Amino acid sequence: MGLAAVIRSAVEAVRLTTEGPDGIQVDVSHEAWVGKDGRAGPLYATAVTRPALAQFRRPQDLRNEGQQIAARCILSFLEPIPATGAIGRREPVDPRDRFTLPNGMTGPVVDVQSMIAPDSEAPLLTVVYLG
Repeated sequence: MGLAAVIRSAVEAVRLTTEGPDGIQVDVSHEAWVGKDGRAGPLYATAVTRPALAQFRRPQDLRNEGQQIAARCILSFLEPIPATGAIGRREPVDPRDRFTLPNGMTGPVVDVQSMIAPDSEAPLLTVVYLG
């Protein structure tokens, strides 16, 4: 069994262990940025609910394109997020996407990291940092 298969199995085990009514995953609303409206404002796809592990924290400085930013919440998505196919966006999560937690918290996407499987080039795990 290759390393990608081991990691894939580990992510699946975490997903299965943390889901369900007694689990620690939360339902997060994800609105994917898909372009601009007629007034050059952002246009979003219909919100989709995605399960994620949510880690709240005191703001921690991160660096993004030469700027210091603060991450207040880290969302770990243990299932693949499908691409929207919209022109000009980063897939599977664009920095212009909107995420809303069950408690109403939202914030700008300040960083996105994915663990990519070398055999399929598909994300095994996607982590979104909210400011």
